[in-house]
Amino acid sequence: AAFSERVMHHALMNVCHPVFERFQISGSYATRPGKGQYAALEHAKILVRRHPWFGKFDVRKYFDSIDHETLYDNICRLFKDPLLLKIFRSIIDSYAATPGRGLPIGNLTSQYFANYYLAYADHFAKEKLQSKAYLRYMDDTLFFHDDKDALIEMMKRFNTYVDGNLHLCLKPACINSVSKGVPFLGYTLFPRHVRLSRISRKRFVKKYAACAGRLACGTWTEREYAGHLCPLIAFTRYADARHFRQAVSQRMEASPKVRTAFFAAAVGTATGTSTTPRTAALPTVTTTTPTTATTTSGFVLCFILSSKSPVDAGQDEPVCSTLFPRDE
Repeated sequence: AAFSERVMHHALMNVCHPVFERFQISGSYATRPGKGQYAALEHAKILVRRHPWFGKFDVRKYFDSIDHETLYDNICRLFKDPLLLKIFRSIIDSYAATPGRGLPIGNLTSQYFANYYLAYADHFAKEKLQSKAYLRYMDDTLFFHDDKDALIEMMKRFNTYVDGNLHLCLKPACINSVSKGVPFLGYTLFPRHVRLSRISRKRFVKKYAACAGRLACGTWTEREYAGHLCPLIAFTRYADARHFRQAVSQRMEASPKVRTAFFAAAVGTATGTSTTPRTAALPTVTTTTPTTATTTSGFVLCFILSSKSPVDAGQDEPVCSTLFPRDE
């Protein structure tokens, strides 16, 4: 959206936020002050320790599949002002991934609309299904239960509601024991520890390689490199991923300044000039430049194409049973 439209979206949501907020349940964590990704993960960690079985749903291409008429009808239940409803209608109709469906990713109004759209499913889960262990972050939904058969029945009814009332296409449901790991928001949650998901590990290595490649070819300074690397490392620190970061660091084939900047980012600095990392952050790595893969392309390939990539080293991945799969 244009800048002026974004200003209008923020102004609207500043006024309408309390109305949207009142409709949310406590287990909804997206686009809400005091909630967020890591609050959702902390809640999920508590439920992982309390219940032996979990079920997971998420929506296929969620933002692109939101039905305009259903969304507008639901918004009309919250708001009655004709001018406000006219503005909401114009915002909804301003974008369509397919005829009559879709919200643009990135707009603040889209985040509110998308979170509100599935709030009806939240109320169905809590009030009709009587689920006592349920949470949702945008379209990532988790159920927990002590009885596997009861969980399967609950998830079937939930699937039917979302399909029939919200006209959304859910991906095949996943159900398994929590001991096998609960995939949620880029992590895999176990009763006693947290690991990065396989996709997160691959994404980390790919972005890490791209950052280091820009430093090696002089596109970025060490300060810029450390500034981009800090968020990547911060994401991995929520999980038990120290050995994974060590493996990535040890396989890095680049100049000494790349290693120095990596250590600086690992201990939370943005200068990229510290040469003495904390012992607990990463192992000491020799600063002699390897004779293999001295070019940027070779450096990137050693991360992405190597059959011995640390992405697959020592990390468990949950194996989910699927329920009532849909045809592609």
